[in-house]
Amino acid sequence: MQVVNSDIHKALLPYNNAPILYSLISGLPGDLEILVLVGHLKEQIIDFLQIAFPNHNFRFINVVDFESPTAGTATSLRCAKPYLVSDFWYLPCDGLFEDGLHSIIKNHPEHDTIFVAPSNSVENPCEYTVVDFEHGKAKSLILKPNVVPYTSYSIFTGLAYIRDAKDFFDRLDRHGLAEFVPCLSQTIDVRSLDNWKDLGSPNEYRRHTFNANEFDFSKPHEITYILKERIVKYFLDRKEAELKVVKPSLNPLAYPAETATKGQFFSYRTVSGKTLYQVITPPVFLKLLNWLSTNLWHKSSMNMDLDLFDFYVKKSQARVSQITRLLPYNFSTEYTLSDDEHITPQVVLENVDWNIFTSNSVNGEIHGDLQFDNVILKHDLSFCLIDWRTSFGKQILLGDIYYDLAKLLGGIRMNYFKVKSGDFSFNCDGTLIKFTFPNCPDSDILETLLFEFATSNGYSVKKIEYLTALIFLNMAPMHNRPFADLLFFHSLSLLKRCNSEC
Repeated sequence: MQVVNSDIHKALLPYNNAPILYSLISGLPGDLEILVLVGHLKEQIIDFLQIAFPNHNFRFINVVDFESPTAGTATSLRCAKPYLVSDFWYLPCDGLFEDGLHSIIKNHPEHDTIFVAPSNSVENPCEYTVVDFEHGKAKSLILKPNVVPYTSYSIFTGLAYIRDAKDFFDRLDRHGLAEFVPCLSQTIDVRSLDNWKDLGSPNEYRRHTFNANEFDFSKPHEITYILKERIVKYFLDRKEAELKVVKPSLNPLAYPAETATKGQFFSYRTVSGKTLYQVITPPVFLKLLNWLSTNLWHKSSMNMDLDLFDFYVKKSQARVSQITRLLPYNFSTEYTLSDDEHITPQVVLENVDWNIFTSNSVNGEIHGDLQFDNVILKHDLSFCLIDWRTSFGKQILLGDIYYDLAKLLGGIRMNYFKVKSGDFSFNCDGTLIKFTFPNCPDSDILETLLFEFATSNGYSVKKIEYLTALIFLNMAPMHNRPFADLLFFHSLSLLKRCNSEC
């Protein structure tokens, strides 16, 4: 069966920066008891709801049979039978009610009621329960018909109100079916909804989430959710979520407050302010450098030779292997860039001086992904760092301070904020490569300030330049095409220049 992402439950796929399930639950009154039927990837559902709604009253009901031929909505609902003794609402986890569930639920029906949407709300209404109704009463309910005879028919959204739980479950037991729709009264009350979206079908999800004006800047195996009061991040690797709490716990002045981790999720309280890209000026940047020197870059005498080799050399070589699988370029072919520069990927990579990266490091506490989108200027004009890297080699807190400096230079030269809005171009015509991308406002001045700061504090500008090129190379396989292509060739151009200067 086709899925959007097999690693995460479909109810946790993002829509408008929040999981579908969050949008549903946040539309419900907070004093309700919410029974959650869990089966497939149940730990993800439980962990997310507990970290996103710590004060809600959830009862998680385990559904053992959710994959066999006898599994279905009726099979799952029978698991909740002991807890449903009066009226109740039934709500699937994969639809979105844009007018808000609260307004629907407070208008309490007097009888069993199902909620429908126009058949043109979806591309293929034959995949749904089709409802023909008149004067608020159903005339017929057809589960996944071969053809929808009339465009006036509606489709069942999955939202239903059941007035008498005992009567409903008696019908389920008498029918013994996997799905509950055939057990509903054929004259059940019907209410129409205009602003419902199905996000459970892969095709419907992609149709509703596709935005041609923005580039997909997401990373594989990681999702960021922007909730009302918290940022929640999902990681495929559970260990990554666990390690996220280390840096803020050891340096609360530099990182967000109220961090928490549960399973594959990590969260922190939303930081009020603006990202550095939104407010950057030379004085603000200079203030940031001084703030980082005082509040973050605490130097260490710890020997990190093995970590430096793992992080700079082994990781980079692994990323190059990923690039060969992701991008369709011949590394032994010579390519011409738009400024008439000739580049052969294999030659450039073979000439990289790895010793520059692993020697003369300045070890200390680092952020690890210090680009301007990850720096918040708060309303009190102090700074807060978000979305930090969890490890440098085997180190969790420490790393090479040069790496943070190179990340800053990369963010000056390439404006990631604009790139995320699709403000870049890449074209390959045979062996001719052309690409463009925006830089940061006042980039020349900011770069000068960074280099002056580096020089006055004993850092090598040449190493910062070289590391910036390596960072772009490492970023390439972590992003979607054609941004990955742009990063690859841009990094090769910078590496070639650095190689010749060594």
